[in-house]
Amino acid sequence: MQPELTKTRFETTSWSDLKLLAETDQTQRDGILNTLSIRYWPPVYAHLRSQGYDAAQASDLTQEFFSQVILGRKLFERAHEDKGRLRNFLLTALKNFCIDQARRQRLQPVTRPLDHADLLAEEASLQVMFDQQSDSANAYDRRWALSLFEESIRRCKSHFQANGRSGHWTMFAKRILEPASSGNRPRPIADLCGQAGFKNPANAVAAIQVVKKRLASILGDVVRETVDNEEFEYELAAVRQLIADGQSAATNR
Repeated sequence: MQPELTKTRFETTSWSDLKLLAETDQTQRDGILNTLSIRYWPPVYAHLRSQGYDAAQASDLTQEFFSQVILGRKLFERAHEDKGRLRNFLLTALKNFCIDQARRQRLQPVTRPLDHADLLAEEASLQVMFDQQSDSANAYDRRWALSLFEESIRRCKSHFQANGRSGHWTMFAKRILEPASSGNRPRPIADLCGQAGFKNPANAVAAIQVVKKRLASILGDVVRETVDNEEFEYELAAVRQLIADGQSAATNR
């Protein structure tokens, strides 16, 4: 889902911040909802595909869920930390929506189309996920965890670039992220030093460790934004395990 971004960017999705939706002006509210939609449509789409809907049906249902429930019924404005994990809150709403749609036995007109390129990329990613893991029942949870990880990567990259340490991120991306996503063997660190601006492999290895620690910390921040304090440790462990399972499956494919 790639609606036009407004100038206002909503960087977090904590329960307390979600409450602000009812208190902001329309421009800020649109920016918040736009960012939430971009971040959370992939898990919704993944769940629908895992339930047997084909790509076209899942695309239509995803669009209608965000149009009717997220925007029309102001789901995020009604969210509260007393309801538990945001992941479960959103999934429950989606399941109820699908039941309603099944009762009507028809899809409503599409009003908020998904970006075609994004949809093709997401479909390809899901096919790999389904091929790697025979159990598609938890596709929503796996894609939710990946969405949080993607957001963590975005913030981590911005952090190092903003602090004049782009080389740290380049080394981490080339040595760790790109091989993990492609399944290819990592290039030797010595070969990457010049590209990332490091004089020797020892400094490059140290930089990778710095980025890893920062990324782990940011992932904790991102997860914390979706749960209350009592649920945090459980949810963080679950998200880490889902990410690890996905990386393991990618390595073994």
